[in-house]
Amino acid sequence: MERLAGSSNLGGIPPEWIALAMGVGIGLLLGFVLGQWLAAPKPAPPAEPEATAAETPESTATDSVGLVIDGRIVELSPLALRRIQDLLGTGSKAEAIQKFSEATGLERAEAGAVIDSLPKAVR
Repeated sequence: MERLAGSSNLGGIPPEWIALAMGVGIGLLLGFVLGQWLAAPKPAPPAEPEATAAETPESTATDSVGLVIDGRIVELSPLALRRIQDLLGTGSKAEAIQKFSEATGLERAEAGAVIDSLPKAVR
């Protein structure tokens, strides 16, 4: 079989092999570049600032908390709940029971039982 006079074979290497080697080289180069681009660390999205009390909707600031005590629902304002939690946090259990009793209309004995049954996470 006679080769064309104008074709070069680069030192006896068939042109098909040269094309194959070039394709593999280009494929490796593209793979490396794409891999670096895809694996590059993405910037973190900007953190949203936390809403202050003035920015919170009024409905969440004024909605009362419903507690079920002995089968009846007792309403407690968020402000009263926060005050009771503060009193419990400072160790003023008697004052917390009194505040809970005043806020819910329960007798002190019932209020004391409720305060005693609260989990530590709520206190």
